[in-house]
Amino acid sequence: MFALPGHAEEWGCYDPQPGHPTEAEKKRFISEISPLAVMAERTHGVPAAVISAMAIAESGYGWTRTALEAHNLFGWKFYSSSSASGRNYYVLSCQPAEDKNNKYVKFSDTADAIDFVAGKLATLPAYLSDTRKYLQARQSGKSVADASKDWINADRKAA
Repeated sequence: MFALPGHAEEWGCYDPQPGHPTEAEKKRFISEISPLAVMAERTHGVPAAVISAMAIAESGYGWTRTALEAHNLFGWKFYSSSSASGRNYYVLSCQPAEDKNNKYVKFSDTADAIDFVAGKLATLPAYLSDTRKYLQARQSGKSVADASKDWINADRKAA
């Protein structure tokens, strides 16, 4: 845990910055990412609701260290420049030693992060068939909510 200069509050390594997000900041974040998630769904087929929920949960509405310093809203780890499509990395120096790999992909902005992660979720073997099933379900008239729940609840096996 880290204390902010001039603040008695401690800032846990993965937590949102103390005092954030406010209700106004939550609304702003949702307003910012919603159209980006819809665009990512149109481009990659991953449910916009899922992308939005992941960004909210993983980044504390944009207030975690990785979100603030690397525009990384998803806790997406860096393994190589190739796997990050040429992007650099941010080192989360407070990360405990037992949590291996303290490098996270550094994105140019929020749109870059959402598009990259949606593209990965659409093509990685563990998600590919579920993304296709989501698109088929939507085309056959299944509601966004039900099709998104099916995508979330899919039984994925790591490839």
